Amino acid sequence: MDTAEEVVKVTIDTNCIIALDENRPQALALRKLISLSDAKRIELRVPAISASEKQKDNRYLGNFKHFKERLVRLGLESAKIIYTLNYLGVTYIGTSVLGGPTLMMLEREIHEILAPNRPIHWSGDIKENSESIKRWHKWRNTKCDVMAFWSHVWYGGGIFVSDDANFSRKKDQLINLAGGAVVTSDLALETIKNNSALSPYPEDLRDFIKRIGPQDRAPVPQTFGYYWNMQKEREVNRGRTTDTKSV
Repeated sequence: MDTAEEVVKVTIDTNCIIALDENRPQALALRKLISLSDAKRIELRVPAISASEKQKDNRYLGNFKHFKERLVRLGLESAKIIYTLNYLGVTYIGTSVLGGPTLMMLEREIHEILAPNRPIHWSGDIKENSESIKRWHKWRNTKCDVMAFWSHVWYGGGIFVSDDANFSRKKDQLINLAGGAVVTSDLALETIKNNSALSPYPEDLRDFIKRIGPQDRAPVPQTFGYYWNMQKEREVNRGRTTDTKSV
C-alpha cells in the first residue's frame, strides 16, 4: 500500500472478535488485518458496542475494562475503539455519546435495513423466567448490530468486516447508504488491496455529519449514571425487572 495514500479504515464486528477468541478458521485472515494495523497500513477499528454483547457464560460484562483486557489478549491493542450512541442499560459510560433526534436519524436508517421488522426501541418489563427476557436479549442483540454499523459510518466509513449473514444479505443497501464495502473476513485483505474500487463515502452523508458537529465529540462523562448503569447490568444478568424507560 502506498504510504502517501489515505490509510484505509477497517471496522471489525463482534463476530470477528469471537472468531479470534475461539481461533475459528476466519482468525487467520483477521490476524493479517491486525498485522497491517500494527504496521499502521490500515486504521483498524472496533465498535465499543461489541462490549455489550452477551458473553460465553450467557451474561453481560459489568465493566468495559474487561472488554479492553480481552482486546489486548487477542492482539487488538492497536485497534481504535469507536464510540456508539448512549443507551443506558446497554452501553458503557465513557464509550458512548449522547444522542438526540438528529443523530438517531442515521440509526433509524441503518435499523430499517438490518431489522425492519423489529422495534427500534425497547418497551416492556424484563422479568425472571419470562418470555420478555428472551425478547430483551434479541432486541439488545439487534441494537448491538445496528450500533456497530452506526459507529462505522459515523467515524468515516471504509470497510466493514463481518461474518454475520444478515450483513452479507443487506450489503448492497448498506453500501448505498454509507459507501465503502461490507465484506466477510476472508475477503477483507483482497478488498483492502483494491481499495480504489470502494464505493465513495456519500457527500450528502459527509455533509450531514459535519452539520451535526465534530466526529470526535466528547463521550458521556464517567460519572453520568455510572452506578445506575452497573446496577441495571446486574439486574438483567439476574433476570430481574429493569426500568426500560431509560433504555
